[in-house]
Amino acid sequence: MSSQNWARRSFLQSALAISASPHALQIFSGNESQPQTAGGAGLATGAFAVNPGATRPGKDIPVRGTFISVKVSGDDNGGGFALFEVPASPGSGPPMHMHHVENECFYVLEGALKVQVGAELFTLEPGGSVYLPKMIPHTWQTLGQKNVRLLSFAQPAGRLEAYVVALSELMSRGIPDSASMKTLFEKYDMEMTGPPLPV
Repeated sequence: MSSQNWARRSFLQSALAISASPHALQIFSGNESQPQTAGGAGLATGAFAVNPGATRPGKDIPVRGTFISVKVSGDDNGGGFALFEVPASPGSGPPMHMHHVENECFYVLEGALKVQVGAELFTLEPGGSVYLPKMIPHTWQTLGQKNVRLLSFAQPAGRLEAYVVALSELMSRGIPDSASMKTLFEKYDMEMTGPPLPV
């Protein structure tokens, strides 16, 4: 089995390895109560659901008048994975970068997205997905004049959630310059390798 196929298999196995729990289902929307935790460690021991448009309590991450919703935090599962719903306005996308820790998967819910992974270029429409292995440079760019919503799955959770929180704080002070972005990526085990895709 090739290393790329092994990485995909490992990623999918981790994504599907969410164990069932005998505890009651908890539904979160807005600031409802936290799930039961194991010995105060922050690990969810009961099942929980997150309503459409909602985020895990206390986990919404503001970005340019909207927010990234954290559907599953690495805090919920010992860092195994994290799941985010990401809104993106027309003309937005990050610089080319790579993760040293996390494999990622994008799944488009609304709008269209151009994604570059290494030398490969993909166009994703609603229902389309792409796998982005760690240590391979990648970026994305929204297409057209419509807002985009996508799911971003990170395995393991790594420090991606902390990075997005720090990015939100940086962006609240204006559009960050290239040097600030490079420093931010490096702080959270990522590496900026090039500019964003052209709009």
